[in-house]
Amino acid sequence: MKRTFVYATAESPKLIPGRRDFLNFFDLGVADASQGHFSVQVIKTIPGKAVRLTGWHYHGCESQFCYILKGWVDIAFEDGTSRRMHAGDSFYIPGGVRHNEMAISDDYELLEVVVPPTMTTQNCDPPEAFKNSAA
Repeated sequence: MKRTFVYATAESPKLIPGRRDFLNFFDLGVADASQGHFSVQVIKTIPGKAVRLTGWHYHGCESQFCYILKGWVDIAFEDGTSRRMHAGDSFYIPGGVRHNEMAISDDYELLEVVVPPTMTTQNCDPPEAFKNSAA
């Protein structure tokens, strides 16, 4: 399996279908270049779209790493923690860990790395720590 060099410029990322209809997902070409080892994409709020909660969910993948480029996100995790993450912050979510993005800013931009690149999303019930809360 030969991996190849790839680059993306600010003008070249390809808009791809995504998990949420209020976000745009831009593929940076790494999934093909890495022969399916991992993917890298930039995710941005769609201007003028009402931002909704994602609801509790988890992903079928090995790993998801996120680095916030712009804006902020309020996110809760199954262990009972919740926090506001800002530009310059990052978080790592192992596959199968339940989480909920409760709010995001209008200018939200995120760099996401996923292993493997074929991540699935499964909605789920909130964990016990959040059963009686708004999160």
